[in-house]
Amino acid sequence: GLRACDEAMKQIDDLTAQLNSGSSSGKTYVQCIVQVQNEAKTLVGGMAHMVAAAKNAQNQPEKVGETCMALAQAMPQLVVATREAAGATPDSEVQQKLLVAGRQVVIAFHDCVAGAKTVAADPKNSSAVVGLSEVQTGVTDALGQLLTALRDGDTLERDANLAVAKIQATTSDLDSAALFAAATAGQMDVDL
Repeated sequence: GLRACDEAMKQIDDLTAQLNSGSSSGKTYVQCIVQVQNEAKTLVGGMAHMVAAAKNAQNQPEKVGETCMALAQAMPQLVVATREAAGATPDSEVQQKLLVAGRQVVIAFHDCVAGAKTVAADPKNSSAVVGLSEVQTGVTDALGQLLTALRDGDTLERDANLAVAKIQATTSDLDSAALFAAATAGQMDVDL
């Protein structure tokens, strides 16, 4: 059971190196966003199963290793989706944000597997259980940063918001000009 946790951590660690550059897949950025969101949901579900197995390890310690391995085997899909999203955006700043956030997610999941292993080894250790809850929060935070980076790269939405702001500013300027013209109508003296 616990040896599988070690193998899962190694597999997760190996994924970090893949997040040094984006990759082209031919998918649109919006398709990549949907894929990353779906993979994140899958991993959060896997993490919940792993944590539950760790907390109940005294009854079935082999379940902890199985759930850790299942999580490690699901991680590459998120890494690939993150790399494809980075490759689908022309904005180099967004690419870097995505890759950094992806690495943070990988590190957070590694820490979560390590925490599950610690709890599984001694389920009655309250500080280990608290530590596992803290690393769970770290995973949630890291996924949140990844999703924020994805939104930052959604140039269609950003461009649409900028266009709406410009339209609103132009409308406001036109309203001001119309009010000024109405207020000063008939008050103009023209010298020829």
